[in-house]
Amino acid sequence: ATYFMHRATQDDSWLWAASRVFEALEDVAEGARCGAASFANAATHALEDEMPSFYLAETVKYLYLLFDEDNFISKRPYVFSTEAHPFDAEQ
Repeated sequence: ATYFMHRATQDDSWLWAASRVFEALEDVAEGARCGAASFANAATHALEDEMPSFYLAETVKYLYLLFDEDNFISKRPYVFSTEAHPFDAEQ
C-alpha cells in the first residue's frame, strides 16, 4: 500500500512509513537462520523455519520499487496483478 500511495500522491511521508516497515522486517529477520521467517507466535516472536513466497514476490518487490526511483516500472504505466506481477498498461 505504501508503494501505491506514494506513487499516487508523491507524498514523501509514505517513504518514511515504508522505511519503518523495512526496519521492522530487518528486526524480525535477525532471528532467522537464512532469509526471513514467519512468526509461529506473534506474542512471543517465536519463528517458524519457513519464508512464504509472497515475502520476496510482493513485500520486498514493492519496497524495492518504492526506494529505487530509476527502475523500469517508474518509466511507464504498469498495472500489477494480485500476485504483484507488472503488466505494461500501454501494450
